[in-house]
Amino acid sequence: MRRLLYPLLLCLLSHCTSHPFCKVKEGNHGVIINTIFIPCFSGDAKNGLILRTPEELKRVIDTTACNVPTIDFANESVLALYADGGCDVGFERTVTANTTMKNYHYTVKVTQCGNCKSMALSYNLVRVPALPLDWTVSFEVVNAN
Repeated sequence: MRRLLYPLLLCLLSHCTSHPFCKVKEGNHGVIINTIFIPCFSGDAKNGLILRTPEELKRVIDTTACNVPTIDFANESVLALYADGGCDVGFERTVTANTTMKNYHYTVKVTQCGNCKSMALSYNLVRVPALPLDWTVSFEVVNAN
């Protein structure tokens, strides 16, 4: 019985693509209205990106590959923050507003499990309440593992 148990346990803890004790987390928190998926997004969001107008949105989308999504920029802004991970990966997004400092803080928490060689990435595009021109955004990617 032990001969069968040890290889199985070793596989579960090191070589298999998913770990039974690891849970990836997904979701949106804070002032996020919702996430947006734009398959033809081409913006550089490694340090974060703020989109306040339709023109700014059009600059980061390959309009020959897909249509520009409808965003009500009078009431909403779009934030983007690139993050990646391997195997089973989850992106938990949080945007908090600090009215005293006139700042949004956008955090993407990345959880990942497994030892496979696949890679997942996300631009983590989210709609938030319109960001006034005198407000700033700080961006942060946190690796939970």
